[in-house]
Amino acid sequence: MLRRHFLSTAALAAVAGAFPSDVRAQRHVQALFINPGRHDEAFWSDVSRAAAVAAEHLGIELGVVYGERNRITTLEVGRQAIGAAAPGSYVLIVNEQQTGAALVEAALQRGLKVLMVFNPLTGADAAAFGRPRVLYANFIGQLIPDNMDAGAKIARAVISAVRATRPGAKVSMLALGGLTATPAASDRERGLHDLIGKEAGVELLQVVPTDWTETDGYARCLGLLQRYPSVNAVWCANDPIAAGAMRALIEAGRVPGKDVAVAGLNWSAEGIRAVADGRMAATVGGHVLCAAFGLVLVADHAGGADFADLGVEMTLPFGVIDQGAARRWIARFGDAQPNWKAVNFRHLARSHDRSIKGYDFSSAALLG
Repeated sequence: MLRRHFLSTAALAAVAGAFPSDVRAQRHVQALFINPGRHDEAFWSDVSRAAAVAAEHLGIELGVVYGERNRITTLEVGRQAIGAAAPGSYVLIVNEQQTGAALVEAALQRGLKVLMVFNPLTGADAAAFGRPRVLYANFIGQLIPDNMDAGAKIARAVISAVRATRPGAKVSMLALGGLTATPAASDRERGLHDLIGKEAGVELLQVVPTDWTETDGYARCLGLLQRYPSVNAVWCANDPIAAGAMRALIEAGRVPGKDVAVAGLNWSAEGIRAVADGRMAATVGGHVLCAAFGLVLVADHAGGADFADLGVEMTLPFGVIDQGAARRWIARFGDAQPNWKAVNFRHLARSHDRSIKGYDFSSAALLG
């Protein structure tokens, strides 16, 4: 059962209710997910919905708190939730806006078992806490999406789309990134540059950051279109940015999917619909299930089927949903909020099936 707490600074005292003592006594495994996003934000709320389904399948009592995309709030609600959690329970922590180190420290001091998801610790913070299970036994592991690969896959999608419709034409690309303080954003941009460095006939006109939203994607793209009228490809760090870019293109008299290739990331319902109808070349994703897959690791660690023999630092692959895959996705999961109950998370767990030799968290497995 998912116990949601849409918390602001004024409501911090309510966090203790996420882990009532009577619930602790009823369940074998308790876990907390410190979600750094907004409670009403499409991507991060969907992350929690998927995690709730996984928790239900795996018999985990899950508490979720939201940082509302605010660094101070994330630290405050995270510390309060950690303080309310039973020692020995699990916590999934995201190093969004460099909040990870303080939350990991608080969790370890409380006696919680820590799994890093989405964004790892970086720089001096990574050195201070070391690799999982080296300096701190309760830092049990990390499951991190391969954001460099994601950035390259977004770029490959728009390059391929331009070349398919305009053989021999130069690819003139704009890139709309995310918040530069987020490791995911910088890694996706590194993947973009890495791929373009290997591709002939591609010109990267400019890379600009955004705040991850459709509104900012629209505003940034509209201004750039005036500066670069020859653009025929737009690389977007997520699907909301892509939605804003497509709105700007239409306003500028361009047709997404025909005049200009656009690709994003998130596997959002809107993005998948845009791919299915040809407005977007692709949406890259899979990380929406990162917390849910993290709970599979939690269930196995708690259930005597520790994942350590497969590695304590795991990389979550990104998958590309093109038009054909988008239509298959809609047939299986629907065209609005995905029906995550269509994924049997229990069957992914080694604690459920001891014959499982490795984890398959790929898009191919989801759509197969």
